[in-house]
Amino acid sequence: MVNPWELLGLDAEAEPRTIKRRYAQLLKQTRPDEDPEAFQRLREAYEWALDWAQRVQDVEIPVALDESLTPAPFSDALQLNALVTESQQRHHDDLAWVVALLDSCASLDDALLKAREAGQEQTFELELLRRAQLPGDQADQAVHWAMARLSWLTPWQAAHLPMPAMNALAEHLLNAELWKWHSQLEDGQEQAVLESIRQLKKQPWVQPFDRSNYLQQGVLGLLESDLGWSLNFFDETCRLFGWDEARGQLPCDDERWEELCSRSDAMELRAELRYSLSQEPPVSPFSRAARLLLEPMRGGERRKLVDEFNDADWQACETLALRLERHGDVVDDQDLVYLRSWRDWHPGSGWDQLYLLLWLSLCLVMFALSSGASESAKDLAISVGVVATASGALAFVFRVLAKGWNRLASWCVIFDVGISQRLIPPRWVRSGSGLLLLRHIVPSVALAALTANWVASSFASAVLAVAMFILCVQFLDVASRGGAPVAWLIRAWLLLAPLGKQILIWVLILVMAFVVSKMIIEWKQREREIQAKYPTSVSAACKILGYISHEECMGAVSEKREARQNSDQTPSGAQVP
Repeated sequence: MVNPWELLGLDAEAEPRTIKRRYAQLLKQTRPDEDPEAFQRLREAYEWALDWAQRVQDVEIPVALDESLTPAPFSDALQLNALVTESQQRHHDDLAWVVALLDSCASLDDALLKAREAGQEQTFELELLRRAQLPGDQADQAVHWAMARLSWLTPWQAAHLPMPAMNALAEHLLNAELWKWHSQLEDGQEQAVLESIRQLKKQPWVQPFDRSNYLQQGVLGLLESDLGWSLNFFDETCRLFGWDEARGQLPCDDERWEELCSRSDAMELRAELRYSLSQEPPVSPFSRAARLLLEPMRGGERRKLVDEFNDADWQACETLALRLERHGDVVDDQDLVYLRSWRDWHPGSGWDQLYLLLWLSLCLVMFALSSGASESAKDLAISVGVVATASGALAFVFRVLAKGWNRLASWCVIFDVGISQRLIPPRWVRSGSGLLLLRHIVPSVALAALTANWVASSFASAVLAVAMFILCVQFLDVASRGGAPVAWLIRAWLLLAPLGKQILIWVLILVMAFVVSKMIIEWKQREREIQAKYPTSVSAACKILGYISHEECMGAVSEKREARQNSDQTPSGAQVP
C-alpha cells in the first residue's frame, strides 16, 4: 500500500488548508479522463489525509508530551497500512453501495433520496462527478441534473466537491456549447447562436470571471475561424459581451482586434456587393460604382453608365476602390473582375476650365474689334463692360449648345462607341473612355468650318480650318484623359509645370490669341475699307485691265490722275527750255 503522505508529497503535520492546496496542484497533473486509476488513488490519499488532519486538530495536545503518548510515526509500515486499509475498505464499501444504487435506480432523484437516507450524499455526489466527467450523453444529462438539483457550479455547491474538477467540468460544458455554435454557424443559423449566447450568459455558473473570459475567448475563436458570418452577427455579439473599442473593453490585443475588424469589413463588403450587383437598374451611388468597377460589360454600355454619373457616384467609386484594394480576396471569392483602369472613365476637371478660356478669348476678339484710338477713359470702361457681358452671353450659349449636343449624342452612345472603335485609332478611343466620333469629332469639324469663314483666301481658309481641327482634337484628347485645358501646349505645360511656370503659359496663350485675332481683324477691316472706297465695278475693271490687286490698280489710276492734273496746270504758251 502506498503511503498517502508520500503520494501527496506532504508531512504528517500538514494542515487541512495545505492538503487542499496540494491536492489542487496535483489535479492539474492527474486528470480523471487521462488516467482514472491514478486519479482514484490521488483522491483516496487526499480524503484520508484530510480526515486525519481534521481529527488531529480536534484532539487537545498536552503542553508536555510524554513520549509514551506520542503516536507511532508514519514510517511504521504496519500501523500505516492498518489505518489505510481500514479507511479504504470503508470507502470502497460506501462507493460500491452508491455505484449499485445509481445503476439500479430508475432516476437520479430516487438515487439521491436513498443516498440521503443512508447518509451517503457526499459519496453520491463524488461518484456522480466521476461519471459526469466521462464522455457520452448520459454524462451531460447527469451534469445538467446536478446543476438543477445540487447547485453544482454555483457558490451553493457542496464544499466537498473539488474545485479544480468543477472548473474542468465547466470548461467541458462551455466547449460543448462552442462546438454546437460552430455547427450552427456552418449551417447559417446565426440567430439561433445569438439566442443561445443570451440564454447562457444568464446562467449563474457562467458569471465568474474565469468562466466568462473562457466563454468570450471561445466565441472570439469562432469569429476568427474560417466560418462565414454577417456584420449583424458580429455587432450583436459585441453588444452581448460589451466589446467596445472606444471604451477600451476588448477581449484581445489591438492587433487581433484590428484583424477581426478588417474581416468584419470584408464580410460587410461581400454582403453589399451581392445586394448591389443584384439591383436592376442600380439606384444608389454604391450600386452604380459596383456596376462600373466589377461587372463585365462592353465599352458602349460602360460609357452609357458613366454618362449618368455625378460627383457622389465618383466618390463612391473612390471609396469602393480603396476597400477592394484592402480586401483583394473579396473579388476572388465572388468570381468578379476588378476594372483597375476605371479612373480613365472619369471626365476630369479640364472641361470646367474650357468655358473660362472661351470667355477670355471672346473678350479679346470683341475688344479688338470695338476698340478705337480716340476713345476716352469712360468710353473704354463702357466698352470693357459691354465686351465682358457679350462674351459671357456667347460663352453661355456655347455651353448650352455643347450640353445639348452631348445629351443628343448620349442617346446613341452605344452606336457612337462602336463606330468610333472602327474609324478612330484605338489610342484615342480607349475602349470608349476617350474620343468619340459623334460626340467630339463632329463638333470639332463644325468649329473648324466656322473658323474657315474668317478669311477670304481659300488657301488661308483651308490652313486655318485644319489647324483649328487639329487643336480641337488635341484638346479633347488631353482633356478626356484628365489633362490640362491648354491641350495645344501640353508639352510646354509638362516642361514648365514642374518649374512653377503655369502663369507664363496662360500669358503666352493670351498674347498669341490677341496677336492672331488682331491680325485677322486688321486684314478684314482693310478689305472692308477698300470695298467701301472703291465700288465693286471698279474692282472688276481692274481685274479686266490685268491688275492683280486693288492696291496696284488704284495706284496706277492715281498716278495717271496726278499726271493729268500736272499737265492741266502747265501754261499752254510756256516754252520748254
